[in-house]
Amino acid sequence: MLWWAALAVIGTAIVEWLLVAWRVGTYFRAAFRLPLEPLPVEHPPDGEGQTRTVGWEARGEHAVYWSVGGLPGLHGAVGFVPDRGKLRLDVRWAPPWTGVAGCGALGFVGPSIAPVAVSVTVSVLLLVGLLVLYQQAAVRAAAELRWSWARRDED
Repeated sequence: MLWWAALAVIGTAIVEWLLVAWRVGTYFRAAFRLPLEPLPVEHPPDGEGQTRTVGWEARGEHAVYWSVGGLPGLHGAVGFVPDRGKLRLDVRWAPPWTGVAGCGALGFVGPSIAPVAVSVTVSVLLLVGLLVLYQQAAVRAAAELRWSWARRDED
């Protein structure tokens, strides 16, 4: 039973890596909304670029971003919403879904190794920790993106 769970996690990691490498738009938009909203920018960015930890590509009314030097697997999309002459940033983020699948596999397969209460508790704690860690990284990434785009407006 453990071999198919390991195979599923490895397969998910490969598929996820390909979706980010190919920049598949729907994959980037399947994400959580950031609880904080960065300051607005004057104009939408164009082209693509990279900050210290995040790469991004503008696609008209939104941009996609992915981790290049921060937590591996962090990705998401930023929508540009017009608001009083500026553009509000609607930031969405997602952890690597491989980690989420791994936590689910641990909760499902864990009872064959440890008592159900222990395996489910460990699985839930790992999942919550993963989500909190990646949400904090997404806040930092959003700040970097906003700073990068605002700096382009000044140039």
